Amino acid sequence: MAYCSKCGKQVEDNIAFCPECGNPMNTQNSTAEQQPQGQTPPIVETFNPTDISENKILACLSYLGILFLIPMLAKPNSAFCKFHVNQGLILFIAELILSVVACIPILGWIIAGVGGVVLFVFAIMGIVYALQGKAKELPLIGKFRIIK
Repeated sequence: MAYCSKCGKQVEDNIAFCPECGNPMNTQNSTAEQQPQGQTPPIVETFNPTDISENKILACLSYLGILFLIPMLAKPNSAFCKFHVNQGLILFIAELILSVVACIPILGWIIAGVGGVVLFVFAIMGIVYALQGKAKELPLIGKFRIIK
């Protein structure tokens, strides 16, 4: 089941228009036609609008290091929080790996410096997506799933 992006009403799959407000529903066929061939679009999951509006701030905490534990423990049944907690956990693991690499003189310092900047940008992107109520995968690391 999907939700109307305009009114938030739950709508059956394969319905072209929302029966409540008449808003056109996005179907997989129309999305596939808009994508250039040979490219797979990033996965954007659909969540309950109420879940999103109630948990935006908590989802933001997922990208602040070990603080990903707060939304994971506070809202274990929120699909929106779980999505962002998963990405925050992967980001945290990457940060731990970079801190180990930073122990290597010269080359490790360079790799850790560049990697740290990249992970910082990913964290900012995740926070912005969470505040916008989006569930977009982060580049490079967004495809991995630890928490389902």
